[in-house]
Parts: sequence; C-alpha cells; structure tokens
Amino acid sequence: MSALERGLMQRWYGGKSPGFLLRLLSWVYRGLVAVRTAGYALGLAKAHRVGAPVIIVGNFTAGGTGKT
Repeated sequence: MSALERGLMQRWYGGKSPGFLLRLLSWVYRGLVAVRTAGYALGLAKAHRVGAPVIIVGNFTAGGTGKT
C-alpha cells in the first residue's frame, strides 16, 4: 500500500485529521445542502412522484467492509 493510500485510509476511517481542504469542502457542502433544504421548505423546489416503485440501497462503505 502506498503512502498516499495509507494517508487516505487514515483520514477516511479516522485516526488522522481530515486537513484544511477537506474541512473547507465540508463547509461548502453543508451550505449547499442548507440552501437546498430551504428551497424545499419555502416551496421554491418541489418533489416529483415517479410512476414506478423506488428501491433505496444504503449503508455502503468505500473500499469494502471486509465481509468476504
């Protein structure tokens, strides 16, 4: 495993600070989500119904979860 991979793994799974750039990007993302949420709350954005069942799959982990 390269030093870059090792550093990314430590940042992703904890144990190492995410660093300034990732923190800055998280605040930008948080702001965009807040604007989107406010748009729905104020009626500026509307949800659309689809004519088919929707399946939502969640709880994925980047890099696998070691279950194999």
